[in-house]
Amino acid sequence: MEDAFLIVDAVISISLLALTIVSLLKQGYKNSLNRHFAAVSFLIAVFIISSDISNNIGLSAQVSLYANFVSFSSASALAIALMQFVTKLAGIRRIELIVNRALLPLWVITAISATPLVAESVAIQGNIYAVNYGPLVWLFFLGVLTSFSFLIYAMIQGLKHSRGIKKRQLSSTGIGLLITLPLVLLFSLIIPLSTGIFTYNIFSTAPIMALVISLYYGVVRYHLFDVRSAAVRTLAYILSLVVLAIIYYVFMIIISSFLGVKNISISQNPLNVGLELILLFAFQPIKKFFDRLTNSIFYRDYYNSAEFFGRLNQLFTSTGDLRSLLERTSAEVTDTIKSEQVFLFIHTRGGHYVTAGTEHHRRPSVDDIMLLQKTYGKKKDVIVASMLSDDDLVRKMMISHRIELILPLAQNDIVGYLFLGEHKTSQYTIRDVKVLGTVADSLVIAVQNT
Repeated sequence: MEDAFLIVDAVISISLLALTIVSLLKQGYKNSLNRHFAAVSFLIAVFIISSDISNNIGLSAQVSLYANFVSFSSASALAIALMQFVTKLAGIRRIELIVNRALLPLWVITAISATPLVAESVAIQGNIYAVNYGPLVWLFFLGVLTSFSFLIYAMIQGLKHSRGIKKRQLSSTGIGLLITLPLVLLFSLIIPLSTGIFTYNIFSTAPIMALVISLYYGVVRYHLFDVRSAAVRTLAYILSLVVLAIIYYVFMIIISSFLGVKNISISQNPLNVGLELILLFAFQPIKKFFDRLTNSIFYRDYYNSAEFFGRLNQLFTSTGDLRSLLERTSAEVTDTIKSEQVFLFIHTRGGHYVTAGTEHHRRPSVDDIMLLQKTYGKKKDVIVASMLSDDDLVRKMMISHRIELILPLAQNDIVGYLFLGEHKTSQYTIRDVKVLGTVADSLVIAVQNT
């Protein structure tokens, strides 16, 4: 069974190192959030590897002790990196300043964690090495709890004050942390410190799989970074290998029980050859299954633009009533682009206007439209709320109506506006904006004809 945990740990570590690399690609290293994320991924991998080495009684006590130095220091550094990552993601300046002041003492504790002052020596306890703690282990524990306290506070405040895509990113990360942190602390620190029993230490790294999946989910589902394709494929491989490892050991336990074999040895049991061949042939079907599964989860917002244009053109040519045209167009856009709300504002003759859209949309006032026209005049560029400055009055108006995009509808002059609310699942892409630009051009003609 221990071999199964080692295989899972190896898969998790490799996937995290891959995520470390892809998060820094495409000049991602220039972004502080990317760097914090890469540090988190790398330090989790280091913690897992060093923990496995420190528990291996097949190695010398000296090797185990040095591995414990790395394990304790990487755990402390990981707590700091997670704190900085969540704080940066929450984006609350006041908390960032507090965290920055706490960094120096926390890094001093990290340096102390790599000395005999925290892990003095090791001794074999059953099938694992037990740690004889040094006099400053309480300082290590205090440092980790301090980092996690700041992390939790930043998470709560971020969820409280954020909205849209940022709130979803924080929620995804928070779920993984909520599952992982208590279990890791319980098995690796609380039980050994309170009871002196280290047997359960082999379970301390397995819960990290929940955090890994939540981080991958945040990356590819909510566009935490622009590495969706690589992350989705890597996650499919991780899940496939984990399932194969589980199948392998379930079969070995069943077969060994049936044959009366007490000890399962990967190198000695001849049944492994046949079982490994079966798993080799089973890998591709399992991989294809997880490819389909991950695509269905992470690419739910994918759409065929040609089919979308075809449906809209049919709608434009078959609808003769202006309000009906606007409502049906809004419904088609929100179903395809995955907007929370879509509505249109159209100028008509004599200074009048018509506005229509999806159900319960936030109807803008005439003053809102006048502000929009006064600020941007005849500009035909797409207006993105998240790209505007904090003191921009149009941005404040968009936030109050939960609007993310505004597309001017124009030929020679502005004839109206297409408003899109926040994205239901992630955020709008450059492809979405280009598609909507083409839709806006066709819609202007359809409105004028109607």
